[in-house]
Amino acid sequence: MYGLLQKKDLESYQAVILEIEKLDEIVLGLVIKIKSLVAVPLLVAASQWTQTEVMKALRYGVDDIVMWPVESEELGQKLKGLELMTI
Repeated sequence: MYGLLQKKDLESYQAVILEIEKLDEIVLGLVIKIKSLVAVPLLVAASQWTQTEVMKALRYGVDDIVMWPVESEELGQKLKGLELMTI
């Protein structure tokens, strides 16, 4: 899945948003791959994650997490906050 992901595909992005239902090794590998390719904020919209899963995702490089479903205003505020962190 993420083996085909290349830096040139992500270079123009201002942020990456992933909608992830379940945290597993594949997702963690994707997070590591994205973070190794580009220095953009990585936001995950998750559903029904435990606190342990949230902490693990943050340790692997996710910049912030919102619980799904998420209002567009909250998502926008999270992205603005992450954008400020990278300036």
